Amino acid sequence: MKKILVTGALGFIGSHFVKYLLSSDVLNQKIVNTVIGLARNSDQWALNRLEDYRFHKNFRLVYVDLATGDISGILEGVDIVVNCAAKTFVDHSIKDPEPFISS
Repeated sequence: MKKILVTGALGFIGSHFVKYLLSSDVLNQKIVNTVIGLARNSDQWALNRLEDYRFHKNFRLVYVDLATGDISGILEGVDIVVNCAAKTFVDHSIKDPEPFISS
């Protein structure tokens, strides 16, 4: 069984992927054992995306900024990393592209 880390877990795509991994279809196949979701912030609006999964026994949500935080300990025993982390909003990226390039 695999331990999977999903970055951008509170984003639109990342949250849907986490939900898929924690679905009974996937868990019953014994492909995935643990899902770790990484999120940059804890905005209540974004947190609502995983409201029904926050206390799932196979899920752990960790708040860390990939650009500035140390994730070496979080990667311990992880078999697969799925990167869904990104900054979006095209209009913001035109004003200041650096944060979008960095992420």
